Amino acid sequence: MDYSEHSHPNGPYLCSSCYPLNMGIIHWWVTGVLIFIFSLIPPSILYLRSLYYSKNLFRPEPNQLYPVTVLLPIRNESRRIESKLGEIIGLDYPDNLKKILVIVSGTDDNSETIATDYLKKNATDIDWNVEVLATPGKTLAIIHALSGIETDIFVMMDADASVSGDSLIKIMSWFQDTSIGAVCGAVSLDFVEDKEYRSRFNKIRFWESSIDSTPIFEGSLCAFRKSSLGAIKLDSSINADDSQMAINVRRNGYRAIMDPDIEFTEPLIYGKPFSRKLRRAQGLSRVFWKNRDLCMGEREYSKIFRGQFFFHLIFPWLLISSSIIILASSTHWIYSNGELKLNIFATSLVSMIVATTSKTVRQVIYGASCLIISQLFSISGKKLNIWLPDRENAN
Repeated sequence: MDYSEHSHPNGPYLCSSCYPLNMGIIHWWVTGVLIFIFSLIPPSILYLRSLYYSKNLFRPEPNQLYPVTVLLPIRNESRRIESKLGEIIGLDYPDNLKKILVIVSGTDDNSETIATDYLKKNATDIDWNVEVLATPGKTLAIIHALSGIETDIFVMMDADASVSGDSLIKIMSWFQDTSIGAVCGAVSLDFVEDKEYRSRFNKIRFWESSIDSTPIFEGSLCAFRKSSLGAIKLDSSINADDSQMAINVRRNGYRAIMDPDIEFTEPLIYGKPFSRKLRRAQGLSRVFWKNRDLCMGEREYSKIFRGQFFFHLIFPWLLISSSIIILASSTHWIYSNGELKLNIFATSLVSMIVATTSKTVRQVIYGASCLIISQLFSISGKKLNIWLPDRENAN
């Protein structure tokens, strides 16, 4: 049979020179599909476990109240600081057991003066202090605060997060369990854009908390037993201080959990959401890489840690690279054959296009892209650990 003719009955371009090219495209397509399938297996297992193997978390009754310090690290929060301090003062907790520590870090406005004046007028029965650091950096502010906090338990909040009046009572009740070293709340899904994505993420963290500990914390509302942090120091060049501390708590033999019933709300930020996501993505990626030894040797926690390590450091590269390979090989096949037929190449190409109409799929791709870009920044030496709140476009 002469393959030099292009009019072969089995289709076009089956000549001896074109056949290897077509087989090469098939090999690339198969490779892309296999990588894509493999990339989805660990996250799918993690999510299915969260659906079917979560245990119940029973918060102890608050029969004992402990002294607590509310830590508020801020930078350029002059527009928000008074309402946030008013919220903290109004929390349902005895004033004689509540302390407020405000750390103003590298601010460019008069946040320090506003905070001091407000506390002088409104926190007459509460022990409070406002301290100023010249160098910006939330982790640096926390490191500084830890040396001055006198209570064993402290609660950390973000200035732009709003909490309910019983949040402190709910958080503090957990610390009656001596195995608990850290507790965080969950963002309310009523006021977020990526509701489906965050809902799945919260289910996973609840499962992690129910069987052991979650390594990813919410810095907007979280609490720590200071003694559970031990002598392990925070790395100010990494950020993701909340997750750094949660992992340190687990290293010292305590549990770090998320209570989904302790909710907080955050404003929608317009204008610079990508920079915020990049900063968070780089922080988490570097935290997981630094603590990669926890992928082994800690039983249930190692399973949890391996899942999150894969999702943040490996999954994004597999997902994006496999998608590019499938897209490129399918497009090349269709173009080289000069016609659009209903085959695996056309089907995969159409399927990828249709999949992007799903908001959840777009959020996953967006999140994976943020992780990859942030990791490329890390490889090139560009650190995103400088803390720069954006309040101009907050809703």
